[in-house]
Amino acid sequence: MGQFLVFFCLMVVMIHIAPHARDLGFSAEVAAQVLATVGAASIAGRLVMGAVADRLGGKSSLMIAYGVLSACLIWLLFIREPWVLFLFAPVYGFSHGAFFTLISPTVAELFGTRAHGLIFAIVLFHGTIGGAVSPFIAGRVFDAIGTYQPVFQVLAVLAIVGLVLVNFLQPARLKLARAVEATVLREKIRI
Repeated sequence: MGQFLVFFCLMVVMIHIAPHARDLGFSAEVAAQVLATVGAASIAGRLVMGAVADRLGGKSSLMIAYGVLSACLIWLLFIREPWVLFLFAPVYGFSHGAFFTLISPTVAELFGTRAHGLIFAIVLFHGTIGGAVSPFIAGRVFDAIGTYQPVFQVLAVLAIVGLVLVNFLQPARLKLARAVEATVLREKIRI
């Protein structure tokens, strides 16, 4: 679910940030530069957050990435000047790149490595669905009402939901241990 939400958000921004800039009245050159800045900052996000994940773990790193993404999507609602969009682009790009780096170590942290390939594929499959449908939906909304504002409002809410959901992540072994503990406790109560 979390991967669906994050790719839903990320792909809308990547596909629609340049048209949004044009819609705000910025030149095609500015729109292209913003997109390039997002891409360049994405590289930094991948490298830095990979190192952060090695120190803090996947869950904590995902919380950072979701927090930055949520803030960026709220910020995007208030951009009216090109220079503000240029401040936004590297911060958003950093969080964008972070998510791509954090998927694999977080899957390993939560589920181990025995079935890592299959679990990783399932997680990415859900993300791909979100990333495939969201730009289309965003485009339809824009075509219907002439603005991206409600789209970015929904994305901000989805990113915040993702941040909340990350709080509930726990390793599969811990879940199993808690289930066994609860079963043992129920048996003791019966006796």
